[in-house]
Amino acid sequence: MQKRLIILIVCLQIFIVIGLIFYILQKQKPAVSVTPLSKKELVFSESDTLKYFYDLKPNATYTQERSWLSYKATQTLNADSLNEQKMYSLEKPKSTYRIVTIGDSFTYGYYVNTPDNYPEQLEKLMNAASVCPKYTHYDVINLGVSGYDIRYQIERLNQKGTKYQPDLLIWLIKDDDFDQVLEVMLPKRNLYKNEFEADQNLLESYFKKGIYMPWKVKVEKELRDDYGLSSILEYQKKALRLINQYYLGPILIVTFSKTEKEKKEVLRAFAKERGNVFFYDSLVDIYKLNGALPDGHPNKEGYALISKDIYEYLQKNKIISCK
Repeated sequence: MQKRLIILIVCLQIFIVIGLIFYILQKQKPAVSVTPLSKKELVFSESDTLKYFYDLKPNATYTQERSWLSYKATQTLNADSLNEQKMYSLEKPKSTYRIVTIGDSFTYGYYVNTPDNYPEQLEKLMNAASVCPKYTHYDVINLGVSGYDIRYQIERLNQKGTKYQPDLLIWLIKDDDFDQVLEVMLPKRNLYKNEFEADQNLLESYFKKGIYMPWKVKVEKELRDDYGLSSILEYQKKALRLINQYYLGPILIVTFSKTEKEKKEVLRAFAKERGNVFFYDSLVDIYKLNGALPDGHPNKEGYALISKDIYEYLQKNKIISCK
């Protein structure tokens, strides 16, 4: 009898231990599902909603401090959640030419202070010069958000940009914007980011190798391995056309020379198909002119180079009509 009681107690203890282990493992599971999607699910429908779309908080201040950054960058967002020093009226003032810019972190101005991003510097350039006697003032409104893919950039234009009645849209599209399909990638990207940042020693080891966002590298590789470049480019072609639902005015698309040939061809074909699109595929190489931070983002000088190059392209090609 005593022997059976001992066995029963031991069994109960084992069950308790197993139960505790199961409970701990359940608590440690990520809250976000990262079940991979099949290829057939990488099909874009115009009626699709964006499940993971995110935006910035209005009247907020964001700062970036990194071990490899020699200063603290600060961005002050206005009441419309734009990385701007001021608010723009919805009613466009007379004799004002208004430009809206969309894009990712390169447009937003990550790792630089708000006055130093390229839309801010472009606005200063245009107002300092006599671009066209017809206009007495130029607005350049920054709709960029870090991490956005092409589809999300268009959605922000829809939600935030068209109400400002732009005369021109400037769209800075980088090579890696084509490698982003956030509706597939975002849950994984956030999970991997948390994992890397939880181990600072591991993160620093990547920094030493020149890899400053290893979670982004990892999820982009998985996307291309799972779907292949051709499927991803087909998705982006359809995403680009969505802009026609929200904006039919002139567009200047700019990209860097190093953008992959296949991706440039997608942009060139879109420009030809749509019409009233200028395509500039040789944006100044900030990397050869000390205009970039260690992680590849532009520094203050890099943004000055970009704004100057875009300004000169606008002038040279007479994109702003003075008639």
